Amino acid sequence: MIRVGEMARRTGVSARTIKYYEERGLIQPTRSQSDYRLYGQADVERLERICQLRGFGLSIATIEEVLRYPAQPDGDGTQRLSLSAIEMIYQSLSEQRDALLTRIEKGRQELAEVETVARELENDLGYLRGHLEARQAKDSKNDATVDARFVRSAASRS
Repeated sequence: MIRVGEMARRTGVSARTIKYYEERGLIQPTRSQSDYRLYGQADVERLERICQLRGFGLSIATIEEVLRYPAQPDGDGTQRLSLSAIEMIYQSLSEQRDALLTRIEKGRQELAEVETVARELENDLGYLRGHLEARQAKDSKNDATVDARFVRSAASRS
């Protein structure tokens, strides 16, 4: 068993990336009594497979799906996914994509609705601003009239 630093050295993958893969559930090290991550040979091989899949340009989401299925040796001993596993991966990823596209469309619709309400509020604010300014001007004029009367009244009393 090796710790994360040695794992990083052996595989050429940074310790942070290894920890990220762990957070995503792609690798699952055991823990020592002191709570250090401990990796075995199977973890090294799995990390190398992850790196290979990343090298093919696959996303983490796709790699998560691919790793659910064990590779099997074909006629020449090369480890490959079975045709049925590839079909299931394809179906799962298609469903994930479709769900995301549905969420995006719902988000767009919600955004359009929110923008409509914001425009309506802007119109309402413009109306209220004009009404408020007119009222303030009228009240200011009334206050000036009252002040002038007060000044005249006070002057006539003196």
